[in-house]
Amino acid sequence: MNQRFFTVIAKGLKGKERTPYVKLQSEQDDKIELVLLSRDELANWDIDEEVPVVIGSAKSNQSKLT
Repeated sequence: MNQRFFTVIAKGLKGKERTPYVKLQSEQDDKIELVLLSRDELANWDIDEEVPVVIGSAKSNQSKLT
């Protein structure tokens, strides 16, 4: 299990479907884009907010950041 801190760098709606998303970036320049289930969830995220992210688990090696 690996934990890294990511910073919210962007959020909003994108595409023809207006899908809500949040983009995160770590100090090591790793990037993650989260697709949210609803627009209401965007209110829970703030730009420049630092978020801990756990990558992988003791049970699985499939969730790896490259």
